[in-house]
Amino acid sequence: MGHLIRELRCACRSLQRDRRVTVPAIFALALGISASTVIFSVVYNLLFNGFAARDAGRLIVPTVSNASMRPIAGVDFNPTFNRVQIRNSFCINTLQAI
Repeated sequence: MGHLIRELRCACRSLQRDRRVTVPAIFALALGISASTVIFSVVYNLLFNGFAARDAGRLIVPTVSNASMRPIAGVDFNPTFNRVQIRNSFCINTLQAI
């Protein structure tokens, strides 16, 4: 343990002597810590956290559609969104008829 403390003191003294070494060393340390944090956050959220929303199975995905309310080619709607869309279009058509 005493050897480690002596090595750390020596490293601090050499960083204090030469500023040309100190600035890149601190920059490299900060860059390494931030890169590790970003990678850990991405891996954690993708692999372990799932989707960070309560009752994520009920979420809908809004999409762009053309004037006839048909989805643009290749876009697949969520079944819940289809039910909501049909119900809303019926209500809107009923209100327009009145």
